[in-house]
Amino acid sequence: MPHLSQDAFAGVLEAAWAHGQRVREETGVVVELRLTTIGLTALVADGPCDVTATVSWQDLAGSDDLLGLLCARITDVARQRADAQRPARMAA
Repeated sequence: MPHLSQDAFAGVLEAAWAHGQRVREETGVVVELRLTTIGLTALVADGPCDVTATVSWQDLAGSDDLLGLLCARITDVARQRADAQRPARMAA
């Protein structure tokens, strides 16, 4: 993120939002992005907020692939929520 203009950063956030929409279509999990005092947090928005992933401001500032980093966190949160919603398999 070093040298990104406001417009470029907004473009990255927009692309991350679009990735979140694709993840929602694929998994049924709604993931929300929130800018907070500790960084950017991806969280489940359609249920209990027990699955989150935060990228610190330091990690955001030092990232050479900001979009890849955000997309990975969005996918991680959706996958964890989807896994948690699956019924547990009974041991044989």
